[in-house]
Amino acid sequence: MKRYRWIGALLAMVLAVAACSGGGGGASSTTSTTSASGNEGGVTSTTVEPGGAEDRRGGTMIQALSGEPSSLNPAITTSTADLYTGCKIFEGLVRFDKEYNILPSLAETWEISDDGLHYTFHLRQGVTWHDGQPFTAEDVAWTFENVTSQYGPRSAAAFTRVSEITVVDDHTIELTLTEPYGSLLSLLTCSASAILPKHIYGDGVDILTHPRNNDPVGTGPFKFDSWDRGTAVTLVRNENYWRVDEGMPYLDRIIMRSFDSAQATIQALEAGEVDVVTDYSLDVASYNRLKDDPRFTGVGGTNNPIGHYWIFNLEREPLNDVAVRQALVKAINVAFVNDKVYFGLGGVPKSHIDTRLGWAHSGEVDLQQLYPYSVEQANAELDALGLTRDANGLRFTIDLVYFIETSELEETAQILRENLREIGVDLQLRPLEQNVAQNVIWSDEDFDTFLVRFNSFGDVEVGLRRLYHCDATGPFTNPGHYCTDEVDRLLEQGAAASGPEGRAPYYHELEKVLARDLPNISVIERPAADLLRKGLVPRQNSPDAYDGWEEVYWEQQP
Repeated sequence: MKRYRWIGALLAMVLAVAACSGGGGGASSTTSTTSASGNEGGVTSTTVEPGGAEDRRGGTMIQALSGEPSSLNPAITTSTADLYTGCKIFEGLVRFDKEYNILPSLAETWEISDDGLHYTFHLRQGVTWHDGQPFTAEDVAWTFENVTSQYGPRSAAAFTRVSEITVVDDHTIELTLTEPYGSLLSLLTCSASAILPKHIYGDGVDILTHPRNNDPVGTGPFKFDSWDRGTAVTLVRNENYWRVDEGMPYLDRIIMRSFDSAQATIQALEAGEVDVVTDYSLDVASYNRLKDDPRFTGVGGTNNPIGHYWIFNLEREPLNDVAVRQALVKAINVAFVNDKVYFGLGGVPKSHIDTRLGWAHSGEVDLQQLYPYSVEQANAELDALGLTRDANGLRFTIDLVYFIETSELEETAQILRENLREIGVDLQLRPLEQNVAQNVIWSDEDFDTFLVRFNSFGDVEVGLRRLYHCDATGPFTNPGHYCTDEVDRLLEQGAAASGPEGRAPYYHELEKVLARDLPNISVIERPAADLLRKGLVPRQNSPDAYDGWEEVYWEQQP
């Protein structure tokens, strides 16, 4: 599919093709993604102005993980534990800032041609792998060709648009696309497209089972030290990190400690055995209880916008009737869900696109006005549809599958059950372990409704397309079997356009179509927040939960 060649002599000609335009952080880009505006579900971000770099170095941080990593290679997985650990070891070409603008990482600058088909990346010079070997464009080209385009869970589909990968010289690489794709840069972060060392992985061994996945060598701020199976992974400072002139990374060591339950995680935090519990491992009730405790610091805005979606199986009756779905949604008290489960810290959704994805959210659609909470209206509409109550007051029965590991989903499911009971619908709860539920939803397709957390990853195309596109297949993609030519067209046009201003109109129209069709409903815009031990200064510049850990330091040791 792709040709891979050296054309050092043609560098001037290649660069003449690429049109430069200004971008953030010194990078040139016509498609720098987005600024996310709005609140963090009522959680306020914390900004700390630190002292001099010489005062920040030293110390160990212990971070909690929900479960043990299965691999330390972030290029082949979407597992939270894998990415939290692996993206401290590896890096992508770019990263996000707080407003979802693209910042340099392993790529220092880039240009995009006017037609959106040629991306030229100028790689950071002087970067070395943890074993001392130089990082070059060969590593990037090999990774994109052999890993990202074939095994990247979120990036492989995008790379079907890449027709050619060109190594221009040791520090310059060009991607040629078959069609414009506005989200490409958003998919070049560590969590989507981590860069691997060719001199280690290019030995012909299957990348999915490669032994170095568990003994990794990266370019990131921390180096792999040891793995005590079932307990913890230990990382140590990379003394040759490319941000060393800024004193980073500040910490001497990070220990990624595994826990099998949220309760055990919080107990360890309160016992002083853990220093950081992040969004993925932290239930909102514990955050609310401890955020003002003088032993800890609560920090908001620590992850991409995430929604908890109630998804309808559109191949099941009576859910295949949009009028039934509209009536059900009117019976759900989302404000009560926010107050009861999320202590008012979450956001009440306005559309199928998170309000925190500011540029992509139009403000023209308000689901709470279109489908206001009204038991009386919901009952009347179901009566009009001929779905009358039987002698027991029951209209029909549907089930609800959700992951038992997530307490917030359990509490939300119980509220949904009580809400639907008021309109004569019996919602039977089916709490399942995640690995079991995945088979039920995507293999067996044996469910009526499904309550699940979906991460936007900071971009509609990257995180939410998988919920709505006809061609979305595999785990965590379109579980409700929603498929329309109209939505596919809008998603394709939004992906192909350049820049937020070019892409936004298609997503604004998409909001209207999804509000009409109601293939699912976001019950809550989940607050994203971490708890840190007092004295530990958090990441300052990234909404991506996996990047920026070189910035963390101890203001005072515990």
